[in-house]
Amino acid sequence: MALADTMEMMDRNHASYPLLRQIASRLARGLRAVQDREGLWHTVLNDPTSYAECSASSMNVYALLKLVRLKVLPDSYKRIALRSWAAINARYVKDGVVAGVSAGTDPHPVEDYKKLDVGTQTWGTGAYLSAGSEVDRLQ
Repeated sequence: MALADTMEMMDRNHASYPLLRQIASRLARGLRAVQDREGLWHTVLNDPTSYAECSASSMNVYALLKLVRLKVLPDSYKRIALRSWAAINARYVKDGVVAGVSAGTDPHPVEDYKKLDVGTQTWGTGAYLSAGSEVDRLQ
Protein backbone atom coordinates (compact mmCIF):
# COMPACT_ATOMS: atom_id res chain seq x y z
CA MET A 1 0.00 0.00 0.00
CA ALA A 2 2.77 2.41 0.92
CA LEU A 3 4.58 1.75 -2.36
CA ALA A 4 1.42 2.46 -4.37
CA ASP A 5 0.67 5.60 -2.36
CA THR A 6 4.24 6.84 -2.74
CA MET A 7 4.26 6.25 -6.48
CA GLU A 8 0.97 8.11 -6.84
CA MET A 9 2.44 11.22 -5.23
CA MET A 10 5.93 10.95 -6.70
CA ASP A 11 7.00 12.82 -9.79
CA ARG A 12 7.48 10.23 -12.54
CA ASN A 13 10.71 11.99 -13.49
CA HIS A 14 12.18 11.48 -10.02
CA ALA A 15 15.46 9.54 -10.14
CA SER A 16 14.07 6.82 -7.84
CA TYR A 17 10.84 6.24 -9.78
CA PRO A 18 12.28 3.55 -12.10
CA LEU A 19 13.64 1.62 -9.12
CA LEU A 20 10.27 1.77 -7.35
CA ARG A 21 8.62 0.58 -10.57
CA GLN A 22 10.96 -2.43 -10.62
CA ILE A 23 10.19 -3.17 -6.97
CA ALA A 24 6.44 -2.95 -7.69
CA SER A 25 6.78 -5.36 -10.62
CA ARG A 26 8.75 -7.89 -8.56
CA LEU A 27 6.29 -7.59 -5.69
CA ALA A 28 3.31 -8.09 -8.01
CA ARG A 29 4.90 -11.16 -9.61
CA GLY A 30 5.57 -12.57 -6.16
CA LEU A 31 1.99 -11.95 -5.05
CA ARG A 32 0.66 -13.60 -8.20
CA ALA A 33 2.83 -16.66 -7.49
CA VAL A 34 1.51 -17.19 -3.96
CA GLN A 35 -2.16 -16.28 -4.41
CA ASP A 36 -4.18 -19.30 -3.35
CA ARG A 37 -6.78 -21.18 -5.40
CA GLU A 38 -9.59 -19.13 -3.89
CA GLY A 39 -7.84 -15.84 -4.72
CA LEU A 40 -6.58 -14.96 -1.24
CA TRP A 41 -3.19 -14.54 0.37
CA HIS A 42 -2.09 -16.29 3.54
CA THR A 43 -0.71 -14.82 6.74
CA VAL A 44 2.65 -16.39 5.84
CA LEU A 45 2.75 -15.65 2.13
CA ASN A 46 4.92 -18.57 1.09
CA ASP A 47 3.26 -21.11 3.39
CA PRO A 48 -0.09 -22.36 2.07
CA THR A 49 -0.66 -24.24 5.33
CA SER A 50 -1.01 -20.91 7.12
CA TYR A 51 -4.51 -19.41 7.09
CA ALA A 52 -5.83 -17.08 4.40
CA GLU A 53 -6.04 -13.58 5.85
CA CYS A 54 -8.52 -10.82 5.01
CA SER A 55 -6.59 -7.64 5.81
CA ALA A 56 -3.44 -8.64 3.93
CA SER A 57 -5.55 -9.77 0.98
CA SER A 58 -7.39 -6.43 1.06
CA MET A 59 -4.11 -4.52 1.20
CA ASN A 60 -2.87 -6.46 -1.81
CA VAL A 61 -6.08 -5.72 -3.74
CA TYR A 62 -5.67 -2.02 -2.98
CA ALA A 63 -2.01 -1.91 -4.01
CA LEU A 64 -2.40 -3.97 -7.18
CA LEU A 65 -5.41 -2.01 -8.43
CA LYS A 66 -3.81 1.32 -7.63
CA LEU A 67 -0.57 0.35 -9.38
CA VAL A 68 -2.59 -0.76 -12.44
CA ARG A 69 -4.50 2.54 -12.39
CA LEU A 70 -1.19 4.42 -12.21
CA LYS A 71 0.06 2.36 -15.19
CA VAL A 72 2.91 0.98 -13.09
CA LEU A 73 1.60 -2.57 -13.58
CA PRO A 74 -0.08 -4.08 -16.64
CA ASP A 75 -3.86 -4.53 -16.74
CA SER A 76 -3.46 -8.29 -16.24
CA TYR A 77 -3.04 -7.66 -12.49
CA LYS A 78 -6.56 -6.25 -12.34
CA ARG A 79 -7.94 -9.78 -12.81
CA ILE A 80 -5.78 -11.10 -9.94
CA ALA A 81 -6.93 -8.31 -7.62
CA LEU A 82 -10.60 -8.67 -8.52
CA ARG A 83 -10.45 -12.41 -7.97
CA SER A 84 -9.24 -11.69 -4.45
CA TRP A 85 -11.89 -9.01 -3.95
CA ALA A 86 -14.63 -11.50 -4.83
CA ALA A 87 -13.17 -14.08 -2.42
CA ILE A 88 -12.87 -11.53 0.39
CA ASN A 89 -16.51 -10.53 0.01
CA ALA A 90 -17.73 -14.11 -0.23
CA ARG A 91 -15.74 -15.40 2.71
CA TYR A 92 -15.19 -12.57 5.18
CA VAL A 93 -17.83 -9.85 4.86
CA LYS A 94 -21.13 -10.58 6.58
CA ASP A 95 -23.74 -8.03 7.64
CA GLY A 96 -21.27 -5.16 7.21
CA VAL A 97 -18.62 -6.75 9.42
CA VAL A 98 -15.18 -7.62 8.06
CA ALA A 99 -13.85 -10.81 9.68
CA GLY A 100 -10.85 -13.05 9.06
CA VAL A 101 -8.40 -10.38 10.25
CA SER A 102 -5.23 -11.50 11.95
CA ALA A 103 -4.23 -10.14 15.32
CA GLY A 104 -1.19 -7.87 15.30
CA THR A 105 1.85 -9.37 13.61
CA ASP A 106 4.97 -8.28 15.37
CA PRO A 107 8.10 -10.20 14.35
CA HIS A 108 7.77 -13.83 15.47
CA PRO A 109 8.98 -17.23 14.34
CA VAL A 110 6.90 -18.44 11.36
CA GLU A 111 5.01 -21.07 13.35
CA ASP A 112 3.73 -18.40 15.76
CA TYR A 113 1.91 -16.58 12.95
CA LYS A 114 -0.24 -19.65 12.36
CA LYS A 115 -1.50 -19.44 15.95
CA LEU A 116 -2.56 -15.78 16.03
CA ASP A 117 -6.16 -14.97 16.84
CA VAL A 118 -8.35 -14.07 13.88
CA GLY A 119 -11.27 -11.71 14.29
CA THR A 120 -12.68 -8.32 13.31
CA GLN A 121 -9.81 -5.96 14.14
CA THR A 122 -10.34 -2.42 12.84
CA TRP A 123 -7.26 -2.44 10.60
CA GLY A 124 -8.95 -5.16 8.57
CA THR A 125 -11.96 -2.95 8.02
CA GLY A 126 -9.69 -0.07 7.04
CA ALA A 127 -7.80 -2.22 4.55
CA TYR A 128 -11.08 -3.52 3.15
CA LEU A 129 -12.47 0.00 2.68
CA SER A 130 -9.23 1.11 1.01
CA ALA A 131 -9.44 -1.83 -1.39
CA GLY A 132 -13.08 -1.00 -2.05
CA SER A 133 -12.13 2.57 -2.95
CA GLU A 134 -9.88 1.24 -5.72
CA VAL A 135 -12.49 -1.27 -6.90
CA ASP A 136 -15.01 1.58 -7.06
CA ARG A 137 -12.68 3.58 -9.32
CA LEU A 138 -12.97 0.83 -11.93
CA GLN A 139 -16.65 1.60 -12.44
